[in-house]
Amino acid sequence: MKQIILVFLFCCVLTLSVYGQQTHVINTVSNTFSPSVVYASVGDQIIVQLSTGHSFTQVNKTNYLNNSNMPYSGGVQFLPNSGGGSFTVQSLDTIYFVSSAYAHTGMKGKIVVSGVSGIRDVGIQKLQDLSIYPNPTKTQATLSFYLPRPGLVEFSVINAIGKKIKPLTFAKSLGDGEQTVVLETSSLPQGMYFVEVIFNNHKLVKRLYVVNE
Repeated sequence: MKQIILVFLFCCVLTLSVYGQQTHVINTVSNTFSPSVVYASVGDQIIVQLSTGHSFTQVNKTNYLNNSNMPYSGGVQFLPNSGGGSFTVQSLDTIYFVSSAYAHTGMKGKIVVSGVSGIRDVGIQKLQDLSIYPNPTKTQATLSFYLPRPGLVEFSVINAIGKKIKPLTFAKSLGDGEQTVVLETSSLPQGMYFVEVIFNNHKLVKRLYVVNE
C-alpha cells in the first residue's frame, strides 16, 4: 500500500512539472526573428527554427545593443544552415541573441526570463535592466528597461553637482514589459550626468556622458 501511494505521489509531481513547462517557438522570417521578444520562465523550452543562412547566436547585452555578433562565452548557439535546435531556460538572466550574418542590420531578439515555469512571480515589482545607449552621446540617448507592471515612471537627469535639469525631469505612464524612452540631450553642456528612473518607490541610476564635439 505504501509503495502504491509513493508511486501515485511521484506521478502527480511529474504531471505538475510537465504541466508547468511551456514551449516557445522562435522562427526566422526574412531577416527578422519572430517573435523578437519572448517572455519565458525558468524551466520553459525554447525551440529555434532557422532558415538557410541564419544562426541563433547568444550575445551579451552590450553587443546586443550595438548590433554586434560576438558570441557570449558558453552561450547558446545554433550555426547557419543547421536548421536550429532547442534548449531549456536555466536561469533568470535575459538571453540576448542575434543572427551572426545579419546582426549589423538589427536582426536580433531577446528572451526575458522570470520566475519558475508555471508560477507567476508576483513579488518582483521593481525596475530591471536599465541601460543607456549610445553612451557617450551627442543629441539623443535611449533608455531601455523592464517594467514589471503598468504605472507612472519618473525620469530625471542630474548634473555633477546634484542639480536636476528641469527640461529633462518628467513623469510618464507606461505599460508593463520592455520599455524604451528617448532623452533629448542636444541642449546639455558637455560633461557627466546621472539619469535617475523611479518606479514604485524603487530607483535606478546610471551615468550618462554628453559630448559636444
